[in-house]
Formats: sequence, structure tokens, C-alpha cells
Amino acid sequence: MLHVNIMKYLLLSMQDVADRATVTRLTVSKVEHGDPTVSMVISWS
Repeated sequence: MLHVNIMKYLLLSMQDVADRATVTRLTVSKVEHGDPTVSMVISWS
């Protein structure tokens, strides 16, 4: 399970976080609440 460091995003709205991650607000909420049905891939380029 991915742990989200929400402290980094305190000044951002949930929509801002979702936009930056290119996901929906619902997905951000599920990640924050540890929903096991959500998976994420992180890549650097």
C-alpha cells in the first residue's frame, strides 16, 4: 500500500492533488483512506 504524505499537500485542494496526479478526486480520497481496490504506478522520466 502506498503511503501518501499529505503534509506536503496541505496548501493544495483535493482537486489540485488530483490534477497533479492525473486522477480523479475520488481516487485521491480512496488512496488517503487506504482503499485496497486502488493501485498506482509511479514513473520518472
